[in-house]
Amino acid sequence: MTKLLGFKRWPRVVKVLSVLLVCALLYWIVQNRVVYTEDAYVKVDSIPVASQVEGRVIAIYVRNNDVVKAGEPLLKIDPTPFVLARDIAAGNLANAQKTLPILTAQIQASEADIASNQAQLTFLLTTQRRDQSLFRAGVVSKQDLDNIDSQVLVSEAALTRSRAMVLTLQKTYQRQLTNIGLMNSQLGLAQYNLDQTTVVAGAAGVITSFDTYVGAYLKVGDPLFTLVSNQNWRVVANIKEYDLPDVRVGQKVWIYVGSSPMHLYRGTVHSIARGVARSAAATRPLEYVDPTVDWIRYDYRFPVTIYFDHSPAHLYMGADARIWIFNP
Repeated sequence: MTKLLGFKRWPRVVKVLSVLLVCALLYWIVQNRVVYTEDAYVKVDSIPVASQVEGRVIAIYVRNNDVVKAGEPLLKIDPTPFVLARDIAAGNLANAQKTLPILTAQIQASEADIASNQAQLTFLLTTQRRDQSLFRAGVVSKQDLDNIDSQVLVSEAALTRSRAMVLTLQKTYQRQLTNIGLMNSQLGLAQYNLDQTTVVAGAAGVITSFDTYVGAYLKVGDPLFTLVSNQNWRVVANIKEYDLPDVRVGQKVWIYVGSSPMHLYRGTVHSIARGVARSAAATRPLEYVDPTVDWIRYDYRFPVTIYFDHSPAHLYMGADARIWIFNP
């Protein structure tokens, strides 16, 4: 090619200018047609696992870096106090439920008393009206009339007491139903806490940073380890703000992962962050990408999430990555 173009016979100045022109063209292509960053890392779903209940570890079923399945038991906390709490809650619930038939029988007896007192009062009122007529006719004495009036008052009082008793028993029954509902919830909570004494894997993955041992006393919220999932491997690339116009969701990406040298992987832009925090002390839950290294200040960068088209067999969360996005 150089012979055909006669490159060797070109004047030195022309050669230099030609080389500079080619370099400038390559630089323009790279700057305007390729988005590149080495500020990227591998990310995957990870689950920080902590103790949900307080107690002493009595058994450990896995070791650090073990591969586990979803729902697989990982460790066991002493269940004794939680079994006792469950049994107490179950006993309280059973005792409370036993009172319902008693209250039902008392309500039925009081309702029968109401019917009896109502019938007695009806009879006495009829007798009272008859004796009042006879009294006016001079057949019944005033003493007999006073007696029947007294009996009517006593019967009315007895009917009022029976009705009040039924209302009281019905309210007691409803309160007991409410208490039973509360006790049932307490039993459910006690059973839930008992279930939490067996810590299981929330998803399939690899146990990482496991530093717990038999005999250790755990408190609620104590971190145990991190479960690194086997799903949704991706790369988060921090793209400089002036390159963002050249990045679009759906673009194809070439990915180089530091833990897999001499390999390039294909990926697709999944999402572009619409904002970053301007300060590490920002209270809002926006990601902060430090724009300074020592005394050098870089342009602000925005996280771009890239999914692998086909996840490599072995990846490591947090590994360095580099990406190239070629624009047509």
